[in-house]
Amino acid sequence: MDHLLNSDRREFTTLRMVGLTCVVGGIQIIWAILMGSTSLYLTSLGFSNAAMAMIWLMGPLSGTFVQPLMGVWSDSVTCRWGRRKPFVLGGTIGLLAGLMVLSEAEELAGLVGISSQVFAVVGVCTILLFVQPLQMGARALIAEQSPPNLVAQTNAWASRWVGFGSVSGYLLGALNLGDSMKALYAIAAALLILSVLITCWTIRKAPPPLTLDKSRPISASGKISPAIQQIFKVQLFAWMAWFPFLYYGSTYATEGDVLGTKASPFSRGSFGMFLFALVALCFNLLLPQVLSCLDTTRGSGKKTQRRMPLVILWMIGQLSYSSTMLCASIVNGEDRILLVALAGLNWSLTQWAPFTLINEHMLDDGLDAGLVMSLHNVAISLPQILSALLTGCILWILRILDVADELGILLSLTAVPSLLAAYQASCILP
Repeated sequence: MDHLLNSDRREFTTLRMVGLTCVVGGIQIIWAILMGSTSLYLTSLGFSNAAMAMIWLMGPLSGTFVQPLMGVWSDSVTCRWGRRKPFVLGGTIGLLAGLMVLSEAEELAGLVGISSQVFAVVGVCTILLFVQPLQMGARALIAEQSPPNLVAQTNAWASRWVGFGSVSGYLLGALNLGDSMKALYAIAAALLILSVLITCWTIRKAPPPLTLDKSRPISASGKISPAIQQIFKVQLFAWMAWFPFLYYGSTYATEGDVLGTKASPFSRGSFGMFLFALVALCFNLLLPQVLSCLDTTRGSGKKTQRRMPLVILWMIGQLSYSSTMLCASIVNGEDRILLVALAGLNWSLTQWAPFTLINEHMLDDGLDAGLVMSLHNVAISLPQILSALLTGCILWILRILDVADELGILLSLTAVPSLLAAYQASCILP
């Protein structure tokens, strides 16, 4: 066994880790632009905050119902390209089509004679639909291609790519390229294509499909270990808190004036989210060293104890986020940009801790990546559906009451599910 692990370590170099996880960075650029600049773009087209909550609901809906089907389907695919690559490529093509429609919404409206809002909604929904097979394929590839003894390191690189992608996406939005979104979407599309090509070139031959019957993914959840199910519970509450922040954080940050009064709302909002992504990236780069210092069980062979430092940091991250968001309705000006930036500490842990813990448990339990990653995405998407509905209702009520700072109050309320996520994380500890 030691010989096999050493062989895997020699073959699976750092360069291969970087290439395998590169696609995650390309996907995150798209998410950053959607959550930052696109939210502001939809506002400029006349959408209210409550209406945008319903538009963004398409993301968790497709994540809940589409991605599990894609994941189970891909587990049994027999193709000379492998099980995951067709879904990665197909999702990329559909996503690019959605970007094209979204970027040309106003021109298409002029040609057809209907509102540009219609084409904007079609473009956003197409992107949110086709990103599901792309994300599923990317995460399943990372889980399958990583040797068991290098799971944490590979997921660390995936988390770094999330950081690089977020920083790049929000920075592009902050640069305010021209007076339209076309240049922004064109650059994002080019970077996504490049990242997909690099990952597809890097991957090795996929494992053979399992013979287990997984035609109903939810019923298969009974095979998931209690440890993985507890991680899902943490995600359920954590993503109830993340949904309002990720889609309204840029709008909330537009009230900051750190760039001066001449800066456009696009620049101010994206600058706040850029700092958020930059904090997350910096913390991601420090996390391996922090975990190494906290790990007092190296060489003991006790996997449960070795995972505890990461679980503890994840719990602290949830507590940090909740304490930060409690101040959302009482800070103003450039302090709002600082508050958005501080949320990056927990975001870095959200992009690393659950994936690393799930991948390690998945290897221990002998489960297939497509099924587990799809169920994990359900645990992320379902709470976002509830959060989107609650967000729309809360914003509607606040508007009726003529509350001036509706987004500040909304983000303050996200401290509650984040505290519940911290409690669920504490239940993972022995």
